[in-house]
Amino acid sequence: MNKLSPMHRFSLKLRQRGLLDDVRKRLSPALFAAGRSLNSFFAKPQPLPMAPISINLDLTVACNYRCPHCIDSEIINTKAMFSLDEVTDTLINLRICGLRSVILIGGGEPTAHPKFETIVRLIKALGLQCAIVSNGSRTDRIARVAGHMTQGDWVRLSLDAGSDEVFQHLHKPAKKITLTDICRGAVKIKKANSKLQLGYSFIVITPEALGYNSNLTPNIHEIALAAALAKEHGFDYLSLKQYLARDADGKEVIPFSKDCEPGKGETLRLLQKEVARARKHVCDGFKIIESINLIALLTGATQKQTSQPRRCHMQRFRQVVTPRGIYACPAYRGDKRSLVAGKMGYTKSANCRKTLWRTNEQVSRFDASYECRNITCIYNSTNWWLDALASAPETSQDWLPALDGLTKQKGNTWPASATF
Repeated sequence: MNKLSPMHRFSLKLRQRGLLDDVRKRLSPALFAAGRSLNSFFAKPQPLPMAPISINLDLTVACNYRCPHCIDSEIINTKAMFSLDEVTDTLINLRICGLRSVILIGGGEPTAHPKFETIVRLIKALGLQCAIVSNGSRTDRIARVAGHMTQGDWVRLSLDAGSDEVFQHLHKPAKKITLTDICRGAVKIKKANSKLQLGYSFIVITPEALGYNSNLTPNIHEIALAAALAKEHGFDYLSLKQYLARDADGKEVIPFSKDCEPGKGETLRLLQKEVARARKHVCDGFKIIESINLIALLTGATQKQTSQPRRCHMQRFRQVVTPRGIYACPAYRGDKRSLVAGKMGYTKSANCRKTLWRTNEQVSRFDASYECRNITCIYNSTNWWLDALASAPETSQDWLPALDGLTKQKGNTWPASATF
């Protein structure tokens, strides 16, 4: 079917009632004037800086898995971690400046942080939307805080398999845990809060990926198995994403982005067949959600997704806050090209102002049309929409094309409670 889910229609989320004015403020030339020095920026009182609307928050680099496809493998278990006080100060400052949602994800396993449950409760006490991306090894910790989560919050477990054999090959848990154990734990999460959206994440690994990483195990043949397992254990959806490899420059790319070349058709046909088999499990309470990258691959539109505007405005709206620094883009986590501050960048109001000023500098300096020319960016169409809005800030939202996904959307709205 290859229809983009509302989950990935980022411009529609930014167009929701009560948020579009904030979006315009973040694009305001008066607030983000290019070319100003840091000293002149603080020479006179400034308007309240506008924080990202959403952040990916890496609590720790500790992890109890050894996944061969982990993009953060070089930093895993290197002891970097936020303290509870640092997280608290960061979230309070960002909340004051307009933060709306927090996704606990990446770097390591969020549930491995000793104060994980306290932090989830803090996020909700601050009136923020909350999402959790976990490897599923500590579903008991998630179940204990599930009751604090509200409409629009979600949990996604990264499982990538339909059988325990493939799961063990792909995740290599340090202690014995099976795919069945995790699925049973997922049932307890849904029992604790039936309104919580629970996702089964599946990174699709094709044989071509072995050319980038020989330690991988192809799992394309297990997509339908995973769909059946997810539905059986009360997951709300199966999320299918294309595996992304690092190129020689350290950027995330689809292993065979030139998918129309001779010899690539067989894999694509198998992938389409497996996705179609998985869709047979779809019902009112269960969905199959394909990522923008996977849809681009299946429809031959990867080249369109690599055509970026010069300015990546999404760097203002979604950032990655990690114990190793604050990065303007999730795809460049750990890359100095995206670094806007150290980990304390949002812990004090003065630090907050400097980091947000440097974010503006980053947007002005970073040429996405060049730096991201080989990346099938999930924010591609949203950035084009934001570019149009920045050029005509007073334009009605109804006039501006949504542009999210591979086709235009009409008459859609996004629930104000949705975490993104």
